Amino acid sequence: MRSFILVIIMILGITGCSFDKTVSVTEKTEVKTQYQVVDDKGNILYFTDTPKRIYATTLSLEEILTDLVPLERIAAISEPAADPKISLIADKAAQIPLKLPQKVSAEQILAIKPDLVIVQENSNTAFIQSLKDVGLKVYITKIPTTLDMVRKRIIKLSEAVNEKKQGSIVIKELDKKTTFVKEVTDTIPVSDKKILMGAIHCWVFLEVQKACSTIFASMPV
Repeated sequence: MRSFILVIIMILGITGCSFDKTVSVTEKTEVKTQYQVVDDKGNILYFTDTPKRIYATTLSLEEILTDLVPLERIAAISEPAADPKISLIADKAAQIPLKLPQKVSAEQILAIKPDLVIVQENSNTAFIQSLKDVGLKVYITKIPTTLDMVRKRIIKLSEAVNEKKQGSIVIKELDKKTTFVKEVTDTIPVSDKKILMGAIHCWVFLEVQKACSTIFASMPV
């Protein structure tokens, strides 16, 4: 859940290989699905079973995924996720045997035989299409820019991995921390409030992480 703290602070501060089986009804066969979901691009994904070999292509998605499913259901984790200097889930990532590089190819993903691949909408279009072309089931998600979008992302991803109950637990924890942060920031005079801008530099990320840790250290359990 610490991964959501960064989003909360920013928002409040500035205001083997499972092939993609498309359901088709013919005169000979009818494929029945256990459940279906619609990703943020409007693509319908059909599932005949709960995905058990999931791969997420970015650290932000991995942070959510490790909160939603048991680690044994994650086929591989990125090398950055296992780096405690930049990752909030390094302890969890260390428990996942297979690590892939940050820039991973469709062939490398195919080799780990995932039954669900989660990508962000800003991923290279050709890359996403190449994943689909080799038969992988691909879920595309928007990049959240507001707290409400973060909630929606968690809910939709929990539906995709068939963990709605766990998704609700994560949302409840997020809302609890959001309320706490708001209560804290509301006591700060407007003149003393700071504007936080996102940056890719690790030192900025880590300083924000330290600030969040300080705030939540005083949060009632």
